[in-house]
Amino acid sequence: MLTDRNTAFAILRSDLKIYGGYPAGGGTRDIARQPVVLSGDIGTVGTATDNSYHVMVISVSGTTTDSIVVDGLTIKEGYSIGAASSSTYGSYSVTQGNGAGISITTVSANRKVALRTVTLSYNQANTGGAIYNASRSAYFANCVFTRDTAEVSGGAIYNAGSTATTISGCQFSLNTANTTTASLGGGAIYSTGYTLLDIVNSTFTSNRSFREGGAIMNYVSANTASIKGCTFTSNRSSNPGGAMMNNSTRPVIDSCIFFEQ
Repeated sequence: MLTDRNTAFAILRSDLKIYGGYPAGGGTRDIARQPVVLSGDIGTVGTATDNSYHVMVISVSGTTTDSIVVDGLTIKEGYSIGAASSSTYGSYSVTQGNGAGISITTVSANRKVALRTVTLSYNQANTGGAIYNASRSAYFANCVFTRDTAEVSGGAIYNAGSTATTISGCQFSLNTANTTTASLGGGAIYSTGYTLLDIVNSTFTSNRSFREGGAIMNYVSANTASIKGCTFTSNRSSNPGGAMMNNSTRPVIDSCIFFEQ
């Protein structure tokens, strides 16, 4: 049994690609039959409060183009609710309470992080239950976010700072934000700052914010979000924006379906 809650799978250099779904010793890849599961449940099994602050940490700098790919993994059960300090991975300082599943920080505009066919579930954080994304460029494709929780904002994903984020073909279900606080929101996604947010062909089902934006909240974003071909079903908020809340920003919404918000 591990007791150090700073324990994480840390990616601290570029040009690294991680693929799940292969059998031991190599062979044909099959993500469903040969799952690779990274769990933050390092302490007492079934007790969340002694789990890792982050299951995975991606913190890199430099100028090398493209670089980090995580493909075909399941990442679950990180827990950082209430954590207020920082942890050090290599030479990088990471806030413990952000991104219980994955904390992503890159400082180069050329540094790109891609998550493909990744499932994130049962992660709990102050902000960004599954992912806290402060990268300069991130791409999430065909990922599943389910039952992730943020005490404050971004039940599944929190986009911060000068980020360019593309979300394509992803599923968000039963994620929750604002479980104990009365500010911010975004049951599935919260974006703020200079975020360039592009969401395409994704589904949002039964996400909940106890503040605004049952599925998505765009807050004081200096750039316009683009949301195309998405379906929003049975998302809820305690205040305005059952599916989506936009504060001081004007997203482009095209060919989307909103049902039973």
